[in-house]
Amino acid sequence: ALVLNWQKKLGYHNDPFQDKPFFTECLVGLDKQREAINLFIIKGQQLGLVLGEKGMGKSTLVHWLQEEMQGKIKVIALEAKTIGSRERLEKTLYEATSNFIEKHIIKDEKTKEEKHTALKERLKAQHVLFIDNAGSLTPPHISLLQEFLNDTKLQLLLFDLP
Repeated sequence: ALVLNWQKKLGYHNDPFQDKPFFTECLVGLDKQREAINLFIIKGQQLGLVLGEKGMGKSTLVHWLQEEMQGKIKVIALEAKTIGSRERLEKTLYEATSNFIEKHIIKDEKTKEEKHTALKERLKAQHVLFIDNAGSLTPPHISLLQEFLNDTKLQLLLFDLP
């Protein structure tokens, strides 16, 4: 529909001619990598590693994957440098696997052990965890991720430098 008074209709700060293309439509190249990652997820493999030099598009692949998988598979994407402690990683994963009601309506009074058990149960469904700059992971992070890989169906895809 034609909007003659766009400032009144859309607001002063909105541009009626602004185009916001989808990220997936702008990604050029990396076809082999995208195909390999899709096969990794389809086959249900648990651990994958994407190596590439700085500026080669690893983080771009993470963003592309988040958009591609949205609504199909639960995707959790993290930056390794921002994870913090093992407890914080576990809390982040717990919150990422919580539904809207659990996050915003029900007051969660579970103990740390109960949350750990609940997280393991949640990760038995298909979840994919992407960790960018995985070289920053500490041994406690790695042991927690290894535990989840052993006990759940979590698929872990690590992105880092060679």
